[in-house]
Amino acid sequence: MLQPWGGFDLQIVASPTLKSKKMTSDGRTFEVVYTDFADADADSALVACREALQFYTRLFKTNPSNDYMKFLVVPRRGGGISRKNFIAYATKRFNEHFKTAIGHEMGHFWWNKALTFSWEDWLNEGFAEFSMLWYIKCHFDKHVFDCYLEACRENARHACPIYEVDRDAPEAYDALYNKGALLLYDLEQKVGEQRFFEFMQGVAEREITSTTLLLDYTEEVFGKEIRKWIENRIKS
Repeated sequence: MLQPWGGFDLQIVASPTLKSKKMTSDGRTFEVVYTDFADADADSALVACREALQFYTRLFKTNPSNDYMKFLVVPRRGGGISRKNFIAYATKRFNEHFKTAIGHEMGHFWWNKALTFSWEDWLNEGFAEFSMLWYIKCHFDKHVFDCYLEACRENARHACPIYEVDRDAPEAYDALYNKGALLLYDLEQKVGEQRFFEFMQGVAEREITSTTLLLDYTEEVFGKEIRKWIENRIKS
């Protein structure tokens, strides 16, 4: 498994009852590996993975190079991780939270270029979280989306600034994930959906790795006023 960034972890899974299901669609194979997980839920996970990947491919106009995607379901509570063609998520059943987690983790197939151990990680996590929000907006009813958006705003309201936040500090999560996602959502509201997603497509194509590069590209596309607006949001 070749990764586009420097790695520092290795996921090892072993079980005497390891199960696997696969689906091939449009030349890409999806595999779900699990133990304490219903077979019907594994089928649902495969469909959700395919749906999310197709959705983001249309949304961001770029196609991830990986033609084999493995999704590991870990039978415990916890979060998820995403690598180039590998996602692990801790849950015991397929439900709304599992489906939204797929939206976030698969978003990283597009947003994974910035350093993960600094505040620049908002270019990974904030963008993936925004991708999840848009996935929810387009695949769930309006009430569900409104609840997620309001939760994002509430978590971001008292969060510290994104700019130079200590990545290992407890407050980093709300800053990088929620504030980052909300910044992008509000930018979409400010410039309009079409212009915004053309901008996001450009960010993905250019494989932008730093906030400085993002701001330069923002000025190129939207002008100095929007660049300043983003700078102020990052630092406030």
